[in-house]
Amino acid sequence: MLRSIGILKTSMRAFSTARPLFNTQTPVVPTLTWNEYFQKKKERSWINTSSGITTSFLSTTAAWAYISTVTIDPTLTMFGMDPLMALFGGMMLSTATGYMVGASIIGDLVFSLKNRAHMPEFVNKEKIFLERIIKNRPDPSKSNVANPVPDYYGEKIFCLKDYKKWLKDCNTYKTRSHTFL
Repeated sequence: MLRSIGILKTSMRAFSTARPLFNTQTPVVPTLTWNEYFQKKKERSWINTSSGITTSFLSTTAAWAYISTVTIDPTLTMFGMDPLMALFGGMMLSTATGYMVGASIIGDLVFSLKNRAHMPEFVNKEKIFLERIIKNRPDPSKSNVANPVPDYYGEKIFCLKDYKKWLKDCNTYKTRSHTFL
């Protein structure tokens, strides 16, 4: 009766076995290769540096705009020093703060928004990479001018070739530190 007045409409297709209603296959999770990870790491470094430079320029401009409006009395001191030195120090502090904010907060935000599809994989690969760096890096207590520590945090590794070179440099450092001490 309900079907005849149009309230209950059922499709025979919904009850047929020709095609399942739900996707029974597990979704394919794309994997991030090591080369892609290193490319994204290099991209993150570039984004962090460029955003740091941009925000340091903006913060320096804002500090200069403020400093240009301040009246300076040469007979008085600011923070126990010459007013020009205090204002110059404040401007340099503003520049450094702008760079840190740009590189650490804004750069990471831009990178994570740009690569949001791969971020869980990127974070996982980075964790694995840093564990390998910690496991393979040499003891820095035996360094000297003739035998410096090779890239302690692995910040300059942007491809597998760089990683292999870093491992080779670490082994060279270890043998030199044992041989020449």
